[in-house]
Amino acid sequence: FVKYKDGIVCARTNYICYINDSGEKEWEYYVSITDPVVKAEGNYILLAQNNGKKFFLYKGGEQIYENSSDDNILSCNISANGDVVLVTERPSYKGAVVVYNKRGDKAFSWSSGNADIISADISDNSRRVAAALVHTEEHVSSSVYLFNIKMTDPYAKADFDDSLTYNVEFKGNRLTVFSDNLITGMNDDGDIEFNIGFDGAELVSCNMDDSGNKTALFTQDNIPMINVYNKNGSLRHTVPVLRMPDYMAVENGNVIYNVDRDIILGKPDAKRPYKYTAAMDISGLIPINDSSFMLIYSNGIEMVRMGGGFF
Repeated sequence: FVKYKDGIVCARTNYICYINDSGEKEWEYYVSITDPVVKAEGNYILLAQNNGKKFFLYKGGEQIYENSSDDNILSCNISANGDVVLVTERPSYKGAVVVYNKRGDKAFSWSSGNADIISADISDNSRRVAAALVHTEEHVSSSVYLFNIKMTDPYAKADFDDSLTYNVEFKGNRLTVFSDNLITGMNDDGDIEFNIGFDGAELVSCNMDDSGNKTALFTQDNIPMINVYNKNGSLRHTVPVLRMPDYMAVENGNVIYNVDRDIILGKPDAKRPYKYTAAMDISGLIPINDSSFMLIYSNGIEMVRMGGGFF
C-alpha cells in the first residue's frame, strides 16, 4: 500500500488498484507481475517487480506503459514528473542506476564498480539524480553521488564515514539523506545544508511528508520519543510516547503513530490529540490528509475520517 492523492494504491501479485478516501475502488488492473513494489509521487504511480525486470507506469487510472529493464530491479523510485529511477543488478558491476522518462525511453544509466547502490532518486525540476552507495572494502562507510541526467559522471559527492546510508529522497530540489544515525539535508548542487545527529540514541525509523517535514522515532535511555523537524532540519517538537510504536508518520506537519491498537494523531504540541482504537491488530498505517487515515489489517482496510479535522 502507498498513499496516492486522496486515497491509497494497493498492489499484490498480478494486481493493482486505487481506493479513494471514501473506501471506494476507482480503478484496477490485472497485470503479470509477482512480488510487486509500488511507489507514487504527484500524479504518477510506479509498479515494479522486485528482483525481476518488469515495471509499469500509471497516471491516474491510465496505464502509460509497460516496460522491462535490462537487469533485475533491486529498488525503485518515481518523480512527480513521471521519471522512473531503478537500482538494478549489472553483470561485472556492483549495480546500476537507470532512469526512464515518462515515455518509457532510457534517459540515464550509470554503473558502480566498487560499491553497492542502496537507493536512488531524481529531483522533479532539475532532474538531478542522487545515488546512495555503501563501501565495504576496508571498513563500512557510505557516500552519496549527484549526477546531471545529461552526463554519466557525478558532479558532486558527499562521504559519510561513520554512517550507514539507506535512503535518499528528493522533495523539489532538496535532497534528504537517511542514515542509521544521521539525517542530512543537501541541495542539488551537493552542498550540505544541515545534519541531524543521534549520537547516544538508537534511531528506529524516519518519515518525511510532501512538504519536507520529517519525523524521527528513536530511543534515548530506553525511552521511545518522536522528534519533528521542519524542511530546514530545525527541531520543532519532541513527542514522548508510552511504548514503542509499530508505525509512525508525518503529514502536513501532523504526527500519527500507534501504540498497540490505539492510533494517536494531531499537532505535535497538541494537549488533546485525536485518538482512535482499531478493531483488530494493525498491519499498516497511512495518513491520507488532515482529516483521514487508512488502517491496514491482515484481511482488509479501514478508512478513518474525523469530522472537523484532528480535534
